[in-house]
Amino acid sequence: MFRLVVLIVLVLNFSSVFSTELQTRALLIAQTEALLSSQITGRILEVNVDLGQPFKKNDVLIEFDCEVQKATRDRVRATLKAASVTVKSHKKLRELGSISQLELAQAEAEELKARADLREITAQIKMCTIKAPFSGRVVSRKIDAYETVTQGEELIEIIDDSSLAVDLLVPSNWTKWLKQGLEFDISVAETGDKVKAAVQEIGARIDPVSQTIAVRGKLLKQQQAGLLAGMSGQAIFTLPE
Repeated sequence: MFRLVVLIVLVLNFSSVFSTELQTRALLIAQTEALLSSQITGRILEVNVDLGQPFKKNDVLIEFDCEVQKATRDRVRATLKAASVTVKSHKKLRELGSISQLELAQAEAEELKARADLREITAQIKMCTIKAPFSGRVVSRKIDAYETVTQGEELIEIIDDSSLAVDLLVPSNWTKWLKQGLEFDISVAETGDKVKAAVQEIGARIDPVSQTIAVRGKLLKQQQAGLLAGMSGQAIFTLPE
């Protein structure tokens, strides 16, 4: 019995001696981020968020001065109303044989055109207000109120940092044992803390030059306090040899 206990202890000690720690660089990232651009050309009326400021989904981030578009919408609505009245009148006249089918068709076409114009200007007015597509914080703002911007110009960069991920670039021979769900540690350089993470996704292709493969991990929810996207450190995988 004594020999058996000694043998078990020796085996355990032998295994611990040959355990291996493998390390690679880790970069903390936000799982969701967006660079919002202007969909119209116009003057900015209000920027409602500043650098680092949190916001909720559907909050209004930026508002444009769209008085001209609103006036156009009112005019198009009036045109549509008149076209609808004309169509209604022409239908009655057609029943009485007072006008031709062509005249009725032309009136109906004018009504359809007015409806299309209204949809177009309504869509433009919606672009005058930029709402948050998700809850998060402002990374950077590239414009200020009263500036005039062009269509496609970058306005504001936002991230959802409520759930951080980690990007890794690991040697290709790690694929022999690397798998989804495998937990590992991250030693964060900026804070000195060590946090837990797990492998979430493994890349589909090995880079033939560097012989590496991209891996994305996710931080365990309770591990994220005090961490920011952009922090870096070392990912540490502990494996028995």
